[in-house]
Amino acid sequence: MASDQPRIGVVGVGHLGQHHVKHLVKMKHILFSGIYDHDRDRAGMIASAHNSKSFDSLPELIKECDGVTVVTPTVDHCKTALQCLQNGKHVFIEKPISDSVESADTLLKAAEENGVFIQVGHIERLNPALVAIKNYELDPKFIEIQRLAPYTSRGTDVPVVLDLMIHDIDILLYFVGSKVKSVAATGLSIMTDSVDIAHARIRFENGTVASLTSSRIAKDKVRKIKIFQKNIVGLKVSEFLFINIKKGTQEYSDLISGLTVILGNPSEIDFLMAEGHLPKRITLPDEKNEMGNQRCGRRRK
Repeated sequence: MASDQPRIGVVGVGHLGQHHVKHLVKMKHILFSGIYDHDRDRAGMIASAHNSKSFDSLPELIKECDGVTVVTPTVDHCKTALQCLQNGKHVFIEKPISDSVESADTLLKAAEENGVFIQVGHIERLNPALVAIKNYELDPKFIEIQRLAPYTSRGTDVPVVLDLMIHDIDILLYFVGSKVKSVAATGLSIMTDSVDIAHARIRFENGTVASLTSSRIAKDKVRKIKIFQKNIVGLKVSEFLFINIKKGTQEYSDLISGLTVILGNPSEIDFLMAEGHLPKRITLPDEKNEMGNQRCGRRRK
């Protein structure tokens, strides 16, 4: 292997961290240094499964890395990432960056002072359903986003806004491209000591209004975005854009005149365009995803 390949390590190998390890060990343009987790048994098991090294302490891992992926619980993000940054290591950190604005600012300042990068893993930006609509000229007047999930104990160390809604806030800012004018929000604690259901109404300086709802105590898993505007360039008859980004779904809503984007499993993505109620195929460029499968447009059978 080339000596100029960056050395990358992972801190935290829980539910998400194990997936970071799984993909990093397969990357040919990096050297995977190993992992650290305070749960030594868990760390040893994951290291053994991927033929990698488990370090006994975070400082030991840091010494062997050029960059570190931080996949700890959110409440530990700041102290873990700060130690890496202060040792001159680049940091890729799972969303949210931290559990408070103050600690997030601390991390940004540390990265700047030490001349290294810090990047937050907002993975929904790479969701094929969202990537596909970049070719359309969006000028939304109203956006409605729902992100609902059944209850699990994972992620309950922070409010649902930082656990789930943070994805949609990031997507929303990308879609709108304007500064926020006002925010009105409510939240309720039902099953945990933190906010489990939240709703926010955000008004932007360009006039766009957005309604965001997130819940981690819902009956079913829901990922939906509805975008309303006067005209969506490329969809000549459309004034309505609906995106269902729930992974693995094979369900189709009634088609309203517009574009319906439904994300299936990693190897199967369905794109339907309706004029009236007649679906049409939208072909995506041939491009292999990380699973090695072809990405393509498919009509509903």
